[in-house]
Amino acid sequence: MKKLQIAIAADHLERYHRCKRQLDSCSVAQVRAWLERLPAMEQALCRIVLNNIRAGRKAKRDGVPLSEVIPVVASDELRAAHEAAISQQLTQLQERNTI
Repeated sequence: MKKLQIAIAADHLERYHRCKRQLDSCSVAQVRAWLERLPAMEQALCRIVLNNIRAGRKAKRDGVPLSEVIPVVASDELRAAHEAAISQQLTQLQERNTI
């Protein structure tokens, strides 16, 4: 279970960096086009991350403490599907003895 939690955390961090890089280097239209090319689950997860990054930036501009910003979270169904996908990837890696 510990490996799964680490894999999920690593996946979240990688997604955050990908999304932040897109926001920092692309126009809104380019970010939307990028999102449309992603698989459905990744698209939904990235939308959540992008919305949270934008909300944080808006709060900073408005002088609102980040502790007062309520983050958007994935639905239980999306979270379960994501966990299942990561678990499956982890199992495949273990079967190949790559981790």
